[in-house]
Amino acid sequence: MTGFKKAFPRHSVELRLSDLNVLLKTIFSGKIFKGKESKKFKEKFGNYIGEKYVCLVQSCRLGLYLSLKAFNLKKGDEVILPVYTHYSLPIIVKLCFLKPIFVDVEEDTGNINPDLIEEKISNKTRAVLISHLNGVPCRMKKIMEICDKNGLKLLEDCAQSLGAEYEGEKVGTFGTVGCFSLRVGKALTGFGGGVIITGDKEISENISAWIDELPMINILSLCKEIIYGIISFLLTRPLIFTFTLFPFFQILETLKSGLIDGLTEENVSTKCNSSFIKDISYQMANIQAGVALNQLNKVDFWNQKRFENAQILAHFLQQTKGLLLYKPGRKKEYKEVSYHYPLRLKDETRVFLFRKYLLKEGIDIKIDDLLDLSRCDFLNNVKGFFPKVKALEKNVLQIPNSPVLKKKDMEEICYRIIHICNILFG
Repeated sequence: MTGFKKAFPRHSVELRLSDLNVLLKTIFSGKIFKGKESKKFKEKFGNYIGEKYVCLVQSCRLGLYLSLKAFNLKKGDEVILPVYTHYSLPIIVKLCFLKPIFVDVEEDTGNINPDLIEEKISNKTRAVLISHLNGVPCRMKKIMEICDKNGLKLLEDCAQSLGAEYEGEKVGTFGTVGCFSLRVGKALTGFGGGVIITGDKEISENISAWIDELPMINILSLCKEIIYGIISFLLTRPLIFTFTLFPFFQILETLKSGLIDGLTEENVSTKCNSSFIKDISYQMANIQAGVALNQLNKVDFWNQKRFENAQILAHFLQQTKGLLLYKPGRKKEYKEVSYHYPLRLKDETRVFLFRKYLLKEGIDIKIDDLLDLSRCDFLNNVKGFFPKVKALEKNVLQIPNSPVLKKKDMEEICYRIIHICNILFG
């Protein structure tokens, strides 16, 4: 492997020229914060998902918080959630003065294991909060049976799974409420933003009333989001990435393994306070809704590209030594969107060495930042035994599979990974 070597970014941001046209038109119209695009986007998103009531907020995180508030639970009530998910979920539960109760996950998907939920239900359990990780739906039939049987509210975190389906229904529509993210880098971007969907009119009205009381995102923060999104779009084109960010990443990795991710990780132990929600408590701007509206008709195309690229990885790497692969599309009842392609090593002690070799070969990956939440400092005295999560934490690698990558790019990524595995695992 000599001569010019194209580098591949871990993720990409998808924008089109028409998205930039929407930005400019909205700016010149003077309807940056309020306008008809917000209403149009809510209607179109509701039709796409298949749910009646849609609310717009500044982030999925805020959406989850307002949704839990709308359940009208009492202080000390329990919410069941997976032990392996984003650290923000139990913080949100605690900020609603509720108690998080953890359930172990399925090792192949990282999603909550429905077979373990009922044993965690007590007389204080009032809700279940699930995450559909990496664009793979949870086992909704079993989860819905449990919630219906025990009279529990269900809140779906769909930040990584827009467009995914279970038995023909889109995720987000199974629960009492579903929440989606429009952050830069998600399947659908509004340069920030989040969407709440529900079939419950009263919950929708309560959430809408709270949103109306929030201030609009300020112009400086909005400009930062837009500039960040446009720069991220440019820098995640493989050729541009090869000559800009990638050399910088190589220098950082030389200085200290994992430094690339460390620069962007939040200090979890300091985040369980009121500012965690206050800092994102803003309304979504009309200009953000306009961009998201323009992108919505491309979501299924981009999802299909991610899924096809994930299938290429699974196919080419299936006989490779030292790897534990996820095989997308193996369950007929699922329509996966492969937001990330999760790869694990059989020997988890070699993760950082494997990553170092990948970076040397031009493949930028991210070690998944999801945590074993039972060990977080801000959650004291967590009870339970969670064997599956220990196999996942710090051993899930996000391999590039973004829509910008063509079939020949994916095959080249596979060849390089096979080459590295032959060196490391012989």
